[in-house]
Amino acid sequence: MLVTQLSKPAARSADGGHQDALDGLRAIAILLVIFLHVGDETAQTSSNALPWRIIESGGVGVSVFFALSGLLLYRPWARAVLGGGGNRGGLPGPDTRVYLWRRVLRIVPAYWVMLIVGLFVFNPGHVGSVRTWFEMLTLTQNYDPAPWWKGVGPDGLGPMWSLSAEASFYLVLPLIAAGLRRFALRAGEDLDGRAKRLLYGLGTIALVTFACTVAMRLWADYDTMFYYEHLLPRWMIDFLAGMALTVLAEWARRRPRGPAARWVTTVGGMLGSCWLAAFCALVVVSTPVGLSPAAVLPDLPVPQNAAQYLVSAILYLVIAVALVAPVALSPSHPLTLAVLGNRVVRWLGLISYGLFLWHQLVIFGWYKVTGRPIWNHDFWLVLPVVLVVGIAISTVSFYVIEKPALRLRGLVKGASARRA
Repeated sequence: MLVTQLSKPAARSADGGHQDALDGLRAIAILLVIFLHVGDETAQTSSNALPWRIIESGGVGVSVFFALSGLLLYRPWARAVLGGGGNRGGLPGPDTRVYLWRRVLRIVPAYWVMLIVGLFVFNPGHVGSVRTWFEMLTLTQNYDPAPWWKGVGPDGLGPMWSLSAEASFYLVLPLIAAGLRRFALRAGEDLDGRAKRLLYGLGTIALVTFACTVAMRLWADYDTMFYYEHLLPRWMIDFLAGMALTVLAEWARRRPRGPAARWVTTVGGMLGSCWLAAFCALVVVSTPVGLSPAAVLPDLPVPQNAAQYLVSAILYLVIAVALVAPVALSPSHPLTLAVLGNRVVRWLGLISYGLFLWHQLVIFGWYKVTGRPIWNHDFWLVLPVVLVVGIAISTVSFYVIEKPALRLRGLVKGASARRA
């Protein structure tokens, strides 16, 4: 989710290359998630006041990360299908072995270091469990129907459910891309036809996965629904939205006077309106329209009813698209550069993966070291500690683990390099 690519001091690219502002958008997303988790652990979100209800909706940051992953990771495949001029076979797509190896290098080393600390320090009674280590090391814990922990993960490791969903997307993306490619190339040399087929295919997958989500919420029991809630199909629609955005961007780049280009220009120029719409949707989803009333006790949450659940799923998607689309489609917009492209925000985005990995452990560590009780309504005391300590650890993680690990990318080479 947070780990689509490392930021470089590259120029903002008009051809769909690295975009500085997307790093800044990751910073906004991780802050939403951190505010949510601090609010939950301090019981501040047990208040029904609207500001705390908005913080309780900070899980939308996960949707933003998933949309960014779809946008950036599918881009090479979309370019391959839409490029090549009159080549009926399109251009060669990314080498799957190289792609998967780079994904492993990007997420696994830093994650494994954090995992060792998380299990030994906060879950010492289970460090001898082979099953626990296997599931957590391979990010398959979401698929355990009867885990020993309460909630979505062991103490301090709960947020890793989203990394498991992200890793699942990494694995299925080459398969989805291959199917979309095969379907799109039936349009022959027609660029517009190929692009439309890619969008039709993405839309079909989105409808199927969302239909599964609706069915689960309406007819499954609570335990089954909770299990499904943390699997890839539930969140696939967010990834697909990002993939659709990258198709539109590539289509517009190759047909600068076509309908996609006009749409991209319009949306890219409406940054303020899109962000306002995202904020309004966030407010709406934080009311009883999308969020159940706060519980009297934080450990006894009031579940959403079916209507609230489905409304929140739709509005989370709307918020993610409204935030990501104008930034991705118009990276040089003055407001984009001012808010998201400045050095401070981009730097937070640069270390956002480390913040994601460590922030919950910092929260648990704070209570362990100080001996303070949880649910003590001390949000404004805990939040600065989590940010300061989390940023310090994340900076070390980035420069000591994450960047050095990527130097091993050359160990796995693509087919063309192997032939050479």
